[in-house]
Amino acid sequence: MIEKIRRDPEQGWREIRDTCDWLSLRQFLELHGWSSEAIELYGLLENTESEMDTSILEIVREEVDESFGETYQIQGGTDQLTHALYRGLAPNVRLGAVVRAIEQDSCSVTVHCESAGGRFSETADYMICTIPFPVLRHIEVLTPFSRAKQRAIRELHYYSSGKIFLQSRSRFWETKDGIYGGRTQTDLPIRTLYYPQHGQETGRGVLLASYTWGQDAERWSALTESDRIARAVEYVAKIHPEIVTEVEGGVSHMWQNDPYAGGAYALYQPGQETLFAEAGAAAEGRIYFAGEHVARMRAWMQSAIETGIQAAYDIHSAADA
Repeated sequence: MIEKIRRDPEQGWREIRDTCDWLSLRQFLELHGWSSEAIELYGLLENTESEMDTSILEIVREEVDESFGETYQIQGGTDQLTHALYRGLAPNVRLGAVVRAIEQDSCSVTVHCESAGGRFSETADYMICTIPFPVLRHIEVLTPFSRAKQRAIRELHYYSSGKIFLQSRSRFWETKDGIYGGRTQTDLPIRTLYYPQHGQETGRGVLLASYTWGQDAERWSALTESDRIARAVEYVAKIHPEIVTEVEGGVSHMWQNDPYAGGAYALYQPGQETLFAEAGAAAEGRIYFAGEHVARMRAWMQSAIETGIQAAYDIHSAADA
């Protein structure tokens, strides 16, 4: 399957989409003779238990693109990227404003917003809408989108995800266990434990004590912030007992609880590639769409950037037509 796509990406992907889009990961494995025990082991070792009802195409896409083969980080933190963008655009950026409604006509697009100072509107020739669909669902669209776009906004499946960080007064996992970077995969509620290498010069350390997706993340969401931290310490201690005396504090973030995200990222369920891939990304009049949720490779910041660049090119082309 993967070799077919690599030989002829366009034709190979079309054939696989037409035959497999309606299959979940679990159904695909069962059709290929995997036992229940083999599926369970695969889910535990590859951390895919929460993805078993996901479209098999999402898994194939990751394998074809080798998504986790080579990744990068921004020195000084990812917020360096947004800070750099802001420096060049500061006079035109309006912070602390929530979009309440969008409308357009044949010549312009108007966005109605609300801030601490009251309501205001901004009008432009075109709009690039990067609002995640769960959030866009609560914004009034005064000039209705097409039925296909409306359905994509209503139904596109978003995945839950959560991270819990613990700050330690020492980097005991390095000095005692010789762990420099990498991760520990578990069947505990924390699922995956990461060992960031930042800040080694300080002597202190931060553990990504829990990185969860799907149902695992939703179960953490049911707890208060303080309970999440306490439970994370308890589970990490099963692997690294030193955390009990070394922990200085913690913080967590659950993307499904974030009012400006509504979920971590789009993750297709069976059939949604066929239904929403084109409809979700298509422009609506003078409104163009960008973000990981309309990208070919969803869930990645890189993909979101690529769709933004593409939307800008498309607008320039439309304006010059």
